Amino acid sequence: MGIIQYWKSVFKKKKEIKPMPKEVDPTRVCRSLDKLVPELKIIAQKMILDLKHHNIPAKIFETSRTIERQSYLLGLGNTKTMFSRHLEGSAFDVVIYDEKDKWTWNYEKYAYIYQMIGVIGVYKHGLEWGGNWNTFKDYPHFQLPRKKG
Repeated sequence: MGIIQYWKSVFKKKKEIKPMPKEVDPTRVCRSLDKLVPELKIIAQKMILDLKHHNIPAKIFETSRTIERQSYLLGLGNTKTMFSRHLEGSAFDVVIYDEKDKWTWNYEKYAYIYQMIGVIGVYKHGLEWGGNWNTFKDYPHFQLPRKKG
């Protein structure tokens, strides 16, 4: 293949590439475990099995986030930072299901369930749990601890 044919093929391929959307929907939740870093993906899969094994009515609700989504949640007051570990795929949130099989974030009513999930995440899988934070309690939140050193 000559140089002219090569560049013609490059330009032809560029036309086939779909443009990125102009706007990202900040209300869209990513639930894909594939968007987590590999170490956390494995832990998340094990936590899902643990939740089923212990008959805990909960699922992983959100994994990674776009900057647009993080900004949207900050505006709603659902997060306190733009430096979330969700942005790097190192965190996920768990949601519980109530008696009517509707998901809920109601910690006051379902504190015992969030506490059970927290124990599993921290003591069985070595995760950092937002329920243990001193300033902003984020009971659904789990993340990999930061590497020391």
